[in-house]
Amino acid sequence: MSEPEPPQGKWSTYYSATQGRPVRDVCRRAHLAFEQLNGGNRLAVDLGCGSGVESRYLLEQGWRVLAVDEQAEAIEALCATVSVGSCERLSTQIAKFEDLELPTADLIWAGNSLPFCPAAKFPDLWSKLVASLKPGGRLAVELFGERHAWRISPGITVQTREDVERLCQDLEFEYLDEVDADRMTFSSGIQHWHAYRLIARRP
Repeated sequence: MSEPEPPQGKWSTYYSATQGRPVRDVCRRAHLAFEQLNGGNRLAVDLGCGSGVESRYLLEQGWRVLAVDEQAEAIEALCATVSVGSCERLSTQIAKFEDLELPTADLIWAGNSLPFCPAAKFPDLWSKLVASLKPGGRLAVELFGERHAWRISPGITVQTREDVERLCQDLEFEYLDEVDADRMTFSSGIQHWHAYRLIARRP
């Protein structure tokens, strides 16, 4: 499996390259965990939406979606590929994680984006995410582990298994998977990928 990563060149190249990748399993699992599969009036937040694969998936399932990314190009790429029937259920926000303004949400999804929040600001961001969940809402995220190849890169935040359990102490785990293997990445070839993929529910 190839894993996307921040491009060294133009973001547009990265978005084009990842546009057709499959919907991430954790996001799909989180959607299926809700009793009524049709999104109805439920709100999902896609943090670091990138090329918008998961945002489009959730819109197709009937969710309202707030797509957030620091890069304006990401939001432009998403809006250009959303079906006409889904546009009215999509809202967007261009912001750094530390500047996020989050509404109360049923689902918060973040695939490989939270590790790019600096360690000093991560606790406040995490607290904001948990506080934004409705009772019964779910947090579905992918966090980098301490053996990830990018752990020494500036601005990257990694977690141990104990960190993950502490972060979710006020939530109920529904799914927790640890990935620890070499994987092909978008622009750097084979890299060691250590990550925790989880879904946790607010009681």
